[in-house]
Amino acid sequence: MYYLHPTLYLQCSSGISGDMFLALLSDLGTDFSPLNAILEKSPFSVRILTRRMVKEGLKGTIAEVVSKGGEVFRSLAEIEDLIDGLSLSSRVKSYSKKAFKTLARIEAECHGIGVEEVHFHELGAIDTIVDIVGAFWGVESLGIEGVVCSPLPWFEGEVECAHGRLPLPAPATLRLLKGKPIYSTSIKGEIITPTGALLLDMLVDEFKWGFDGRILRSGMGWGHNKIEGVNLNALRGVLFCRKEEDTSIEEVCVLETNIDHLSGEEMGYLFEVLFEYGALDVVYLPAVMKKNRPGGILQVMCHLPQREKLLQQIFTHTHSLGIRSSFVSRVVVDRRNKRISTPLGEVEVKEYHIGGKVFFRIEYNSIRRIARERDISFFEVKRLLEPFVLEKIKR
Repeated sequence: MYYLHPTLYLQCSSGISGDMFLALLSDLGTDFSPLNAILEKSPFSVRILTRRMVKEGLKGTIAEVVSKGGEVFRSLAEIEDLIDGLSLSSRVKSYSKKAFKTLARIEAECHGIGVEEVHFHELGAIDTIVDIVGAFWGVESLGIEGVVCSPLPWFEGEVECAHGRLPLPAPATLRLLKGKPIYSTSIKGEIITPTGALLLDMLVDEFKWGFDGRILRSGMGWGHNKIEGVNLNALRGVLFCRKEEDTSIEEVCVLETNIDHLSGEEMGYLFEVLFEYGALDVVYLPAVMKKNRPGGILQVMCHLPQREKLLQQIFTHTHSLGIRSSFVSRVVVDRRNKRISTPLGEVEVKEYHIGGKVFFRIEYNSIRRIARERDISFFEVKRLLEPFVLEKIKR
């Protein structure tokens, strides 16, 4: 079985920062528009901007936090108040506040002061608050249930911050990397920022090379800086499903449009065409349209390679002016198609497994063919076939 909710694998050979993680989430399919609507109504009026771009011949996404206001140093209590004032889920708020509590403790340890005395500088800037809140919001919106990360690269050099020039990794980063697997490199420059290290500390369940499971999709989040010794300043991530037993998860596309202008004959022919072009399922749901006209919602489910052809067929046969398209995951039981010989002729059977048990379903077309050939009812053919099919399946 493959879990419904995916796990995220982070390939951190070029490090990680808050904006790189947001860019990766966007590249994996996160739409930050709802979060931006929340952030723009907040006291600091800020938004996350993302755009697709090509670097070194590879496509990815770059992210930037844009704020209208100036920077202000904030205490932990002030940051918690800001987070509490946002219209976010309790889970996102809880993780975000926990992250800043962790930072406050580490900052206090680094500078030898009490937690209540900590006033965040770079770490309390608006963009960092948005990086952290946006990260937990994006993880929740993608339904990610766990994060696995590659071992982390060591890096050196110096960085200019509010406390002057400090050695890399920055003191807060170094403390956040405690206990995590590191390998040696000759990289000179900050490739793991304090925010990036914090996200790793909060999100990652396991550090190891690679993963076991089925890949759903991958993404690339670009960094903004050019760093000595780093050919590709990017964070790559892979969404995958862990392997279990009876079921699998696959990504499909759902095409949807409203129809109130076609006759029943036209709709019937449309269904035939859509199945011919690879639709997995076609559904027509009755609905009341604008101007109180009776109509319906056409829903077509397909595998991703068939999406473009089916879009064209819907436009051609309905003259719809717009089609909604969404990508969803569906959980399906493991099954296989078989041809089985019976005294009534050869039939097609779908064999499937649930809870470790074997079940079967005789295909409709096989039952229909035999019923017509022998001039008996569909029900009777099915009743006669089942004992023979069951015997063959058990073998």
